Amino acid sequence: MIRSTFATLNLANRALVSQQLALDITAHNIANANNDGFTRQAAEMIASVPFTVVGTTRPQQAAQLGTGVDVANVKRFRDGFVDLQFRQEHQLLGQWEATDSAVSRLEQSLNEPSTDGLAASLSKFWNDWSALANTPESQAGRKALAESALTMTSQMNNLHRTWEGMQRDLDRQVGLRVQDINNLTVRIARLNDQITRVSGAGDQPNDLRDQRDVLIDQLAKIVNLTYTEGSNGAVTINIGGRTAVFSNQAFNLTIQTDPTNPDGFNQVMWEDKFRSDQIPPLALDPVLITSGQLFGDLYGRDTIVAKALEKLQSLGATLITRVNEAHALGFGLNDQTGLPFFDGTGADDITVSEVITGDLDNIAAASSQLAPGDGSNALDIHDIQRELAMDNQSATMEDSYAGLVAEIGILSQQAAGMKANEKLLSSHLSQLRQSIGGVSLDEEATNLMRYQHAFNAAARVVTVVDEMLDRIINNMGIVGR
Repeated sequence: MIRSTFATLNLANRALVSQQLALDITAHNIANANNDGFTRQAAEMIASVPFTVVGTTRPQQAAQLGTGVDVANVKRFRDGFVDLQFRQEHQLLGQWEATDSAVSRLEQSLNEPSTDGLAASLSKFWNDWSALANTPESQAGRKALAESALTMTSQMNNLHRTWEGMQRDLDRQVGLRVQDINNLTVRIARLNDQITRVSGAGDQPNDLRDQRDVLIDQLAKIVNLTYTEGSNGAVTINIGGRTAVFSNQAFNLTIQTDPTNPDGFNQVMWEDKFRSDQIPPLALDPVLITSGQLFGDLYGRDTIVAKALEKLQSLGATLITRVNEAHALGFGLNDQTGLPFFDGTGADDITVSEVITGDLDNIAAASSQLAPGDGSNALDIHDIQRELAMDNQSATMEDSYAGLVAEIGILSQQAAGMKANEKLLSSHLSQLRQSIGGVSLDEEATNLMRYQHAFNAAARVVTVVDEMLDRIINNMGIVGR
């Protein structure tokens, strides 16, 4: 049985259409070669449904003739397992980047070791008491002591204010992170809707999937998440074990002041308008945050900077208490006694008392009245620096502050090291993703030549069939005319 000549023409047409589509996909790859979020695509070609020919001179069984080629699918080169690994490392990278940023700011504010830091000022304060003990009647010595005390208290005040400012900055950063999360989840939900519509129509929404994957990468760096993709192409995203994106719906996060927190910092909660609209409003559910930039910001605010502030405040309070106790036992040049040397309650408000700055003779260097040459009380105050008055009576004030500086330095080294390590791992996985789904211009140029030659060959088939038809239509049956 002879097949129609027009069947061959149709076969060639299929080849032309398929090769042209492959050329279009290759051109699309080349156009997006510098698009970081783009994933390489390729036409998956399969032989089209063959034509069954029934023979009359052989047993009644089917014989098949090919009908050409079809593009069955536009393949997207993506490895889900590598994506999962990359996003897990990306969460840790975001966490350590935020932590490193917080600790670095804390370390820089210390300005230690240096001749201008708090440690040097505290040491000079004690040394000036020792110098005054040797010359208790000296006005120059009293002035030097008052000035060193003012310098030290001013540094302590400034350091406390600086660290409080860091906490407020991190608190504002938490609010901005929540806004970013909500923006990303809404955009992912919208892309879910578009992808399911396109997939439902039988098409391949590869570019839309690329856009969604970029957003998921960004979200993974901010907060811990898990995700699954349904059979309809929609991605479900969970944050802290609770759904943040389902199909075309996004469930927002919000910030709420913690009433139990004396600093009034924001806590990250799940938004619930029903609870918020109640009078009085009902408590919202907290978000379980375990990694990402948001975790790093919260850890920096509530743990790293908070502990540093607590220790600095304790140092100031201990200094005020012990110096004032000893100073009150002594006598000034004017025989005044029972006077405080410092005012305030801690590092945030410590200052030299006005009774001292107003009259330097009130500095109680003596241990007894009418003894201007007695500097024993000044020596007693100097010796306070050797008392184990800090950290549950296990460290001196200077040692406790030095321990705080060392602890912050260790945290800084740890955060910097972990950030560098996670950056290296993320970079490795990113390169692995690029090796799978990145565009190689050399490979695409080769594909262009392949598809071009195939297209030209298919066009030649059309030309040959056209010549055959011309022969049949215009030249057959005219012999003998």
